Amino acid sequence: MAQTAPDTYWVQFTDKENTPYSITQPEQFLSARSIARRQAQGIAVEESDLPVDPAYIAAVLATGDVQLINRSKWFNAITIRITELSALDAIEQLSFVSHVRSRMRMVSNDPLPEDVPAPPMMEQRGGEPSDYGASWNQIYMLNGHLLHAMEAKGQGMLIGVLDSGFDQADSLPAFADLRAREGILLERDMVNHDGDVYEDHWHGRSVLSCMAGILPGYLQGTAPLADYVLLRTEEAATEYVVEEDNWVAGIRTCGQYRMRCDQLLARLHGVRRQRAGIAPTPIWMARPLASASRRAWLRRKA
Repeated sequence: MAQTAPDTYWVQFTDKENTPYSITQPEQFLSARSIARRQAQGIAVEESDLPVDPAYIAAVLATGDVQLINRSKWFNAITIRITELSALDAIEQLSFVSHVRSRMRMVSNDPLPEDVPAPPMMEQRGGEPSDYGASWNQIYMLNGHLLHAMEAKGQGMLIGVLDSGFDQADSLPAFADLRAREGILLERDMVNHDGDVYEDHWHGRSVLSCMAGILPGYLQGTAPLADYVLLRTEEAATEYVVEEDNWVAGIRTCGQYRMRCDQLLARLHGVRRQRAGIAPTPIWMARPLASASRRAWLRRKA
């Protein structure tokens, strides 16, 4: 393992025996919204819900030039980036480290396809006389217009969107109403951790517009009055297993910071793999290690 540095790694810990947190005091690590949801649905607080032991994390970071990328309480692990062989050797020797696995492994050596071009801007599409415009079909198929007629437009709902970026969503007019009412409660880049999700990829912006966009005569989203959490968890230009770690860290984030998302819309990299002719098979998705399937199942507890 040590010969592969520098790289990004998954560090699996052995236990949570010395954690300062307790399942009898979930308010220390779960939001009030999350606790209320668990009580309503009969979901118990378990050891897997306890945060990763901060002492274990500190010990790993103290081994050298080590950067903490993400952490997963459900899998009792962290994702790190290192540049020193000596640090990797030291981490593997820690008594509370079960194993270390490289996460920058390509799923296939096949060349990746070109990015799908962004859809044209609204002014290039034209519109319909009604307020829904070109978005009428998707609203009508789901009977969303009937809900809107009852003034059910997502009020009181908190929706987490996990995607590859939200390019210009902080300035485009379709999101002016959303910004004016401060409906974006949190933005977080789980890939680069640079605090900016608005200068990356366009796909998340398109997904967000289907729900929160408002352009009279052109676009009406399905839940224009809901609040949103925008999380960048995918690197659109590459296909690395570390994106699974980003994804589960994003889901965990949605259950913290005094909020718990009622709904999650999450994009994982299977679509790009499919276009590249390397779509994950059912067996691959169900494999016991590094599986997005287990992580999606645990999402119910977020």
